[in-house]
Amino acid sequence: MSEVAKLDVGLDQDLFLRELLRQLSGTLEDVVGLEEAEGYISTVGRAIGRQLDDRYRSAMGAERLDRGRLAEVLVDLKRRIRGGFRIHAIEGDRIVLTNTA
Repeated sequence: MSEVAKLDVGLDQDLFLRELLRQLSGTLEDVVGLEEAEGYISTVGRAIGRQLDDRYRSAMGAERLDRGRLAEVLVDLKRRIRGGFRIHAIEGDRIVLTNTA
């Protein structure tokens, strides 16, 4: 391993991506203003949500996910991004998750 590879620069994939997003959102806000930046970020969030929904439904061979399956998908998604949820309750039109990581 090279000397450079041994340096402790406090950087890993997760930190790099978080800092990249922070800089992008800050720059966007500076350029177009807070309200427009919020709208843009909301649009990106919806698009990612649709992609994830499509991926899970396709993998499960399902046209729609009921609340129970959706809760399982949310727990799995969080696990895949190195976080943790557990299902606390599924009540009527609500899914209550507990953050465990």
